[in-house]
Order: sequence, then structure tokens, then C-alpha cells
Amino acid sequence: MRLNRSLSRRQFGVARRAGSCLAALSLSLLLASCADEASDSAADRPTVTQTITKAGPPPSDVQNDGAGEGNDASGDADERTEPQRERARPKPQRVKKGECPYLESNSNTRPGEIVSMYCDGRWMRAGRNGTDHVWVERFDGAEWGEVEADGVTTSGMQGPCFSDARLRRLGAPEKLIDMVTLCD
Repeated sequence: MRLNRSLSRRQFGVARRAGSCLAALSLSLLLASCADEASDSAADRPTVTQTITKAGPPPSDVQNDGAGEGNDASGDADERTEPQRERARPKPQRVKKGECPYLESNSNTRPGEIVSMYCDGRWMRAGRNGTDHVWVERFDGAEWGEVEADGVTTSGMQGPCFSDARLRRLGAPEKLIDMVTLCD
């Protein structure tokens, strides 16, 4: 069989396109077969799931321990186990933190927009950007509520003032107390 090496330009272009298509087709088939092998090997691998639980008696068992009940002979045993029960008791849970609802004041906030000057999830000092209208809010575990001011200051700009002792009793953080105007 004899090959004719003299192809016309048209025949050469068709042959070149056919060769390119054949190469693209074989490459896509090769990649598809590799992808099938990779997904098969991933399906063969075992999945490990780990569950972590906290050990200890539920709070209702600890509160109803019946330490005062029973006869006198078991009194010594109850006294020995009492310190262990005290350690096992969960600490009183703090109020969960709330999401800070306002943006921090920065160059992207507009005048009059409500912004947060301080927010730790439990306490917040917020106000209208670019104004002296500020207030303090406290998260009660479900929603934010405004902390009522103890008075109005007349020195400098007139505005709300807070009692240092009252804020400390309520558990306000030191950083927030330093930010607010305290009543004289």
C-alpha cells in the first residue's frame, strides 16, 4: 500500500482537526476513568465517627441526693461522699452570649446609623454614629435590653450617667464602666 504524501490544504486541515478531536476525546476518556477510580477508592474507605459525651450525674440527681435521709449508720458514708458530690455539681451557668447586633463605628458607617462602641456578647454600649445619643444594653440570655440610666449629667455635654456601684452589682465589665459617664 502506498501513502500519498501530497495532501491538499483542505485535506491537511481536515486531517489536523480530526487528529485534534481524537486527542481531545482520548484525553477526556482517560480523565473520566481516573475520576471513577478515585471515587471508587473513596467509597471503599471506612468513615469514622466519634461522639464525645460529658460524664457525670445529671443536675437533677445531684440536687435530690437525699443526704439528710436514712439511718444514723449511713451518716458517715454520706459525709465522705459529700465533697465528691460538691465537686461534681456543675457551676451555675452564666448567661449565654448574644450576637452583637450593631456594626462597630468605622469609616464605612454613616452618620446617624446605630453603631456599637463596645460589645462582649453580654454588655454593649451603642449609639447613633456621629451624635452624643448613646446607651447601655445588657443581654438577658434571650434578647438585648436597655439598662436604665441612674441620672443625667450636666457637666460638659448633657447626657445619661450611671452609678458605678450599680453597674458593678449588675456585673458590668470594667472596660464598659470606664467608657460610660458616671454620676457624681
